[in-house]
Formats: sequence, structure tokens, C-alpha cells
Amino acid sequence: GTAVGASLMDVTQTRSSASGGSETISTLGEPTKSSPMKLVDALAERQATWQAICDAKGLPAGALSGVANWGFADATLERYWDEILSHNKLRRFGFDDWDDSVNRFFSILEQYRSAGILPR
Repeated sequence: GTAVGASLMDVTQTRSSASGGSETISTLGEPTKSSPMKLVDALAERQATWQAICDAKGLPAGALSGVANWGFADATLERYWDEILSHNKLRRFGFDDWDDSVNRFFSILEQYRSAGILPR
């Protein structure tokens, strides 16, 4: 079995030994599989923090869940596979326009600030 101590890193396993008994081995430092943080879960616990930011910056208070669809953000940002994207086919069909992602991101942040959703 596996026992977890006071810290997440303090992990030991008990396994059967060749002599028929059991032995305890430390798994400290062994790589562990981590799972991505879910925004929908993490932000559900942050309403008080969001309220404090709204109060401090004079923003209209509202539910943090109303700022964005966090479940959609999770689905959009989370990938469990390698993804190779190519825009070659788009360009072959005449879609030559493109948006600079960094500029678009900052433009949207500015729109949120102007709308009073995010502080300046």
C-alpha cells in the first residue's frame, strides 16, 4: 500500500520482499504524475479575493463565475495530447489575415479595463 505523511512529498510504499515478508521503501523524489489545475475548481474558492479586488479598485462587484466561463476555459486550454497546428491549408484557400496573439491578448485586457471588469 501507499502511505502519505504530513507533506505530499513524504510518501512511502510497502511491498512484499523476496523472503516473504514486507519492506517499506521511500518514494521521495520519484517523479509523480500531476494533473492540470482546473480553473473552474480553483476560482470557485476565490470569490472573497475577487470581492476584495472589486472593493479596492472600485469595480462593480459580481460573482467571479460571471467574469468568464471557467469550464469552457478549462476545456480550451487543457490538452492531453501533442498538438501540431499548421495554417498552410487556410492560406491555400485564401485566408491570409492573421492576428498577433500577444497584441490581441493585451487589446482584450484593455477592453475589460475600459468596461470596468478589470482594474486599471
